[in-house]
Amino acid sequence: MFIYDDQGYDAQADLKDYGNLDTSLQPCRRSIPTALYDAINAILETPDVAAVTLSDGDLGLRVNGLEFARTTATELLFGVHRKRVARPNHLGEIVALAQQSADLHSAEAADRRTPLYLANPEAWLESQVRAQIEEVDAQLLPEPIYGHVPSFATIDRGMLDLLAVDRAGGLSVIELKASQDIHLPPQALDYWMRVKWHVDRAECNARGYFQGIELNSAPPRLLLALARARHPSLQRTHSPFSFHPPFQSNESAWAYNGGRS
Repeated sequence: MFIYDDQGYDAQADLKDYGNLDTSLQPCRRSIPTALYDAINAILETPDVAAVTLSDGDLGLRVNGLEFARTTATELLFGVHRKRVARPNHLGEIVALAQQSADLHSAEAADRRTPLYLANPEAWLESQVRAQIEEVDAQLLPEPIYGHVPSFATIDRGMLDLLAVDRAGGLSVIELKASQDIHLPPQALDYWMRVKWHVDRAECNARGYFQGIELNSAPPRLLLALARARHPSLQRTHSPFSFHPPFQSNESAWAYNGGRS
C-alpha cells in the first residue's frame, strides 16, 4: 500500500500505523492490602456479591454489576453514589448495603421503578456475561477478565468492554450495550483497533495482565454482547442468557464476527 502526500509523491504505508490513537495501557499492580482480607471475605459471604478485578488491579465488590465498595492500594471505599473510606466499625454497614443492593438491584425485586434497580444497565449486563463467559465461547477462561483495558482519556463511550483470553492464549474483546445504538459496530471496531495496537507490541503480559498465561500474537476477536439486537449489520446467533429490566426487552442476543479479522 502506498500513500500520496500533498505534493503528489507516494511513500509506502506502514500498516502497523493506526493513526492518532488515544490509547494507554496502565500497569496492573494487583496489590490488595492484606489487612483488608478479613473484611472482604466477610462481605463476599453476602449472597449475590461478586469480586471483580479492575484494570488497575483494585478489587470492585458488586451486586449484578452495581458497585457498592472497592479497594485501593491502601484502603477500602464503600458507597453506591459516593464512596467514603471504610473503618473497622463500618463492616456491618457495608454488609447491610450489600444486602440492600441484592434485594433492590435484582431481577426478583418487587419494585422495578426504584433508582437503585434502574442503575447502570450496561454494568448489569456485564455481570451476567462475566458470570457465564463460557456460554459466550467455551474456549474463554472464566478468569481473569478485565474491564476498560486499554483506557480512554476523557472519553465517555456509553458502553462497557471486557477483555478475556481463551485457552490458546488468544484475546477476545467483548463490547456490551444494553440498548439500541446504531454506532455500536464502528465504536466496537475502534476499540478493537486499540487493543490490537497493544497486542502487536506485546504489552499486555509486560504490563501485568493475564499473569501466568502466555498470550499469542494473533489479532483479538471482537464479540458484541447485546441485551437487544436490532442493528441491520448484526445477525442473531443464539440467546444463552435471560435478561430482565432495566433492559428495554428481555430478549438477549449475541452477535460476533466469527473470526480473527
